[in-house]
Amino acid sequence: MLYASVAKFKTAIPIYSSIGDALILIALESKASEIDSYLQPVYTLPVADAAAGSILLTLNPGDGKKITCGATAWTFKTSPTLATDVQIGGTLSESLANFLIKFSADVVCSGSVSGSTITFTSRAGGTPGNSLALSSDIVGATVSAFAGGAHDYNLLVTDNIDLAAEWLNLGQEKSSYGNAQTNGFNRLADQARKNLESYKKSETILVDALGIRAPFNTEIQPLSNTSGLIPFADEGPPEAWDYASSKIQERESSGEA
Repeated sequence: MLYASVAKFKTAIPIYSSIGDALILIALESKASEIDSYLQPVYTLPVADAAAGSILLTLNPGDGKKITCGATAWTFKTSPTLATDVQIGGTLSESLANFLIKFSADVVCSGSVSGSTITFTSRAGGTPGNSLALSSDIVGATVSAFAGGAHDYNLLVTDNIDLAAEWLNLGQEKSSYGNAQTNGFNRLADQARKNLESYKKSETILVDALGIRAPFNTEIQPLSNTSGLIPFADEGPPEAWDYASSKIQERESSGEA
């Protein structure tokens, strides 16, 4: 799951407006995975919830009928000509399969089908996904609006953007005498990794826009030596905790683990 959307990336770095959305999506996905590799030892992933919506169909779409997700309208056609046209199949199942093939190119949401229901999930976590448009003029369609997006980690949004910008500059020489733009992106990416290391060590507590702490990964933390209490309950508040691994070693050596 992404921390920043393609739209947020292009707003933050307008000089990349000419780069294809698909390439920006790949960069964001790659670096979201890098972020998760830092967070996983300490936090339960995903730390943010992605919004989802759905459309239930009962009839095979007619020619010219549409499904709109975000800012893109996908049109079912007997003779497709545009990139956003979907071939109408002989059955509803065939039409839905054709729709998923075309929709896989969408950079805002991913899609899946179960029976005759299409589920759309925001690629980026957080509350912005709740505002995504979802509609259809297909006869008998039942639309359930996007909902469930929660926890906006603004720091991770910035880190995801900065790391993705570095990824898009791969292959350019990193030199104090080289391209100033490239060096600038590399410095921002270096700072992003320092931030992530700080979250991993719990030197900086990761909180969302409402001040709610990201969920700690209790599965890898030893139980408190005070029977029946939550992990590390006798160690003080979460911000006082150290690496889970060092706590394990400490307690094993003392016979408490």
